Amino acid sequence: MATTNKKNRTILMRLLLRFLTPPLSTPAAAAIPAPKTAEAITSPVPAPAERAVPAESAIATKSEDGKVLTIQKKTPEQRADEEKRKQEELLGKATEQIETAEEAVNEVAALGVDIAHARNLLQLAKSFMRGKNYEKALQYAVKSEHVARDLERRKKAS
Repeated sequence: MATTNKKNRTILMRLLLRFLTPPLSTPAAAAIPAPKTAEAITSPVPAPAERAVPAESAIATKSEDGKVLTIQKKTPEQRADEEKRKQEELLGKATEQIETAEEAVNEVAALGVDIAHARNLLQLAKSFMRGKNYEKALQYAVKSEHVARDLERRKKAS
C-alpha cells in the first residue's frame, strides 16, 4: 500500500512539474534582462551546488515553496559497488549466524531433544548460502537458532 502511494505521489509530482514549469522558449524566458555593466559580465558567479550535478544524472523536483531541488541519481558503477558491499555484509552476517545456529542446535541435541526441525532450517540456511542468497540464508539461520533455543527452554521447563 505504501509503495502505491509513493508511486502515485511520484506521478503527481512529475505531472505538476510538467505543467507548472514554463518551457524556455516562452516570452518569460526571453524577458530576462541582460547585465548592464562590463563588470557584471566578467565577474564570476558561483554556481549553486544543484548545478554541479550533470543533467543526465539528476532529477529536478519542486518543493512546496516552489524552489527547484535537484537529486543526484547513482551511476551504474555506484549502484554495483553498493550492491557488492551489501552482499559482502550479508555474507558475513549469514556466516556468523549459521555458526551460532549450529552451536545452538548441537547444545540442544546434547540435552537429548529431538531437533529435526531446527536441523532442517539450518540445512536450508546452508543451501541458500551455497546459492548466494545470503538474505534468505540469514533468515533461516535465525529461525533455526530460535527453534533450537525454544526447544531448549521447553526441555528445561519440563
